[in-house]
Amino acid sequence: MQGTVTEALNGRCTVLSELGVTDCAVRGVFRKESLFPKAGDKVEFESDGASNYITAVMPRKNQFVRPAVANVDIMFIVSSVSSPPPNLENIDKMTVICEYSGVTPVIVFTKSDLACAKQYEEIYRGAGYKTLVLSSESEEGIEEIKKLINGKTVVFTGFSGVGKSSLINRICPEAQSEVGSLSEKSSRGKNTTRRATLFKCGSGFVADTPGFSSLDLLMCIDSQKDDIRYLFPEINEREGNCKFTSCLHLPSTKGCDVCAAVENGDIAKSRYENYLKFYKIFNEIKKY
Repeated sequence: MQGTVTEALNGRCTVLSELGVTDCAVRGVFRKESLFPKAGDKVEFESDGASNYITAVMPRKNQFVRPAVANVDIMFIVSSVSSPPPNLENIDKMTVICEYSGVTPVIVFTKSDLACAKQYEEIYRGAGYKTLVLSSESEEGIEEIKKLINGKTVVFTGFSGVGKSSLINRICPEAQSEVGSLSEKSSRGKNTTRRATLFKCGSGFVADTPGFSSLDLLMCIDSQKDDIRYLFPEINEREGNCKFTSCLHLPSTKGCDVCAAVENGDIAKSRYENYLKFYKIFNEIKKY
């Protein structure tokens, strides 16, 4: 029988299939092969009459270690436009990880009733990404998110306090995500999500996962420093337009089409600055 792992914990997995929900044990062979099933995995399982066992894990399109989730189609990168304000470096980090992992990023700005999101929309639409703006006071945009989820496995990422868990509850009430109270002292919420769990939502799956907001570039991307340029779509699309074919698009490079695009506003300055930060991270690590 085949199904989808919705939760993996302490050597056992919850699998959703045509039979409904089945509790399965994980055979020792998976531990030996370092292929322990994760939430999102497509698996085969069988019963020996007394217990259910996972017998095979299907090939993964992608996977993450922490949080342990696999086969992600869409990542909703959630940021509030106020209280707290957007952390553009974190948003850009997540889009880079998505590009590398073959995940489609969708940028979601919440709390538009508190501040205008237009300037942030322009940054990410200019980079070629789909953006959505949500208000705490209306359901506008919620139906569009539901349509995007159909037939897909999606995850939500965002710092605590941006309304991520509240958003998941509006889209998928059965998830019953805990909503953390916002700390007035730090203007950041308490991270109340504890482990990766998939919930059925229409014909798709929604994961409320701990840890995505703190993903490390170096843990997620096995890449040479020069390859970072290919993970920024608005930079990558200008590949070949520079005077020198080996151009790394560093500041003041003569004949660099990317630098010119930043100067004339075709590439957002914040995106370019974060490209340089990420380039430096990989440049430093290659020294050791």
